[in-house]
Amino acid sequence: MPKVYFVGCGPGDPDLITVKAKKLIQKADVVVYSGSLIPSEILKMCKKAKKYDAAKLVREEIFDLLKKNAKKGKKVVRLHDGDPSIYGAIREQMDNLQKEKIDSVIIPGVTSFLASAAALGAQLTLPGITQTMIISRAEKRTKVPKREKISELAKHRSTMIFYLSVHLLSNIVVYMIRALVMDLEKQNLAQNANTFLNPKPYKMLLELFWIRRCKNFHCVCSRLFSSNNFFNFLSYFLCRINKCNIWKLLF
Repeated sequence: MPKVYFVGCGPGDPDLITVKAKKLIQKADVVVYSGSLIPSEILKMCKKAKKYDAAKLVREEIFDLLKKNAKKGKKVVRLHDGDPSIYGAIREQMDNLQKEKIDSVIIPGVTSFLASAAALGAQLTLPGITQTMIISRAEKRTKVPKREKISELAKHRSTMIFYLSVHLLSNIVVYMIRALVMDLEKQNLAQNANTFLNPKPYKMLLELFWIRRCKNFHCVCSRLFSSNNFFNFLSYFLCRINKCNIWKLLF
C-alpha cells in the first residue's frame, strides 16, 4: 500500500533532527516542505529528492503532489517544522489520503517548547509548583472556544506554553492579569496581605513576571487595577520576583 510520511524536522538545529527523520529525508524521492520554516541545512539532507515549497502552493496542489507520487510508488515526505502533530494541520491531508487508499505515517520531531526549555536550562514542572503544562495559542484570526481562552486556562496556575503567538504577547499579558485579578477577587485575598507571602499557590503570578518589560506597563495597570491593594501587590510581586528562581520556567 502506498505511503506518505509526515516528518517533523525539529526546532531548527539540524543536530536535533531524529535519526529516523534524517534517514527518510535522505532516501525520499519527493519532499514537500513548509517553506522558510525549514532550515536550509536540513533541506541539504535531501540527497536525491525533488523538492517542492509548500508556501508557494495551495492545499489542493499539495495534496495532489502527495497523492500522485505516492501512487507511483515513490517515497514521499511531507516535511514539517517541529512536530507535525502540534499545529501541523495534518488531519485533513491524512483523511483525504486515506480515501485514496494511501497510508499516512507520522514521524515525530523535537518540538520548539522542549528545545527552548533545554536551551535555557529550565524545568517545566516542579514539585510543589506545578505538575501540569498547557499548550495553547493566543486568539486572533483563529478563534478558540470560551473554555480555552487564556483567562480561563490561566486559572489552572500551570506552566503555559503559547505557539503562534509571539506577535500577541501584549494581549497575553492583559488576559493573564485579568485572570489574576478575577481569581484574587473571587478568593477575597486582597483582604489578607500575609497570604501573598507564600508563592506556591500562585504559580500563575510567576508567569506574569515579564510584564515589567512591557513598555505599556503603567498604562496596563491603570486600566486594569481599580484597587490600590491590587496595584501595591503587583508592585510587591515584581520587586520580589528577581529573588525567585522559578521565573526561569517561562523562559
